[in-house]
Amino acid sequence: MNKEYVVRLCERLSFPAEATEYFWGCVEVINENALASMLMDETLIAFEASGWSNDGIKHRFPRIAEVSGLNEYTVCMLFLLEACRDLERRYAEAGYSEQLFIDTMSDMRFKLLECKEVKGVWGTFVVTWYPGFFNMTRFALGRFQFEKREFSHELYGAGGHYLRKGDTVLNFHIPSSGVPLTDEVRYDSYRRAREFFFPDSDKPCAFVCSSWLLYPGYEEDIPDRLNIKRFRHDFTVLSYNESDSFGNGWRVFGGKADLPASELPRDTTQRRVFADYCEKGGKHGGGYGVFFFDGEKIVK
Repeated sequence: MNKEYVVRLCERLSFPAEATEYFWGCVEVINENALASMLMDETLIAFEASGWSNDGIKHRFPRIAEVSGLNEYTVCMLFLLEACRDLERRYAEAGYSEQLFIDTMSDMRFKLLECKEVKGVWGTFVVTWYPGFFNMTRFALGRFQFEKREFSHELYGAGGHYLRKGDTVLNFHIPSSGVPLTDEVRYDSYRRAREFFFPDSDKPCAFVCSSWLLYPGYEEDIPDRLNIKRFRHDFTVLSYNESDSFGNGWRVFGGKADLPASELPRDTTQRRVFADYCEKGGKHGGGYGVFFFDGEKIVK
């Protein structure tokens, strides 16, 4: 592994100093272990040749962890950091800016902090989340991450504009960056995405999102003053799933998500809202929402 590149990338992605120092030492552990180094190199070669469609990128990480003595989540993050060398080269060849690369791959910092909070180790427990990033189909543009997808429902219309199944839409994700979902922040991101993916279009762009934040059952319990309430109202929710358990609780409560509802932390408004909701036995789930955006406003 290229220790200098890995450490420098940690700094460029604004990893905590403690994490950067930790990965410095971990790279040395890999490089000084002939078998671990060989296995990591083989994994990188297989990945660059075949991507995630290879016969098993994911299954290689436990073996590298076993040989090196490192935590598997740490090994997964080390793999992503090293794989970014080739990705950054491909960004440059495609004419994308260094800033776009840094903005997009800052997702690794968000996943790093989640892993530390939930699992207690520097690394990532969602390494298979990254195909869209390394295939260069998913990009961070402002607050959200976007990629082209096909519309999955039969029909949707608003303001004289229509979507049919199979039409191209911009699917987006909400990384845990900590940036509030204000109107200004959301609309700036929608605008950037429209200009990036459809620079020559003068028509409204269709956006879709699948998220636990769009579960209709939360509507009455989320105060109007919270930004996530305004975010929810950007969408028309076309479908949703429902469950008795809060599978996304770790996104709100981190490593304390498994505590009894009465003991969940209530140190922020959002945590208090969802802790109270859990304590009263509310259902949970996720929703699939859609809207048109014309570059300035959402089309109703």
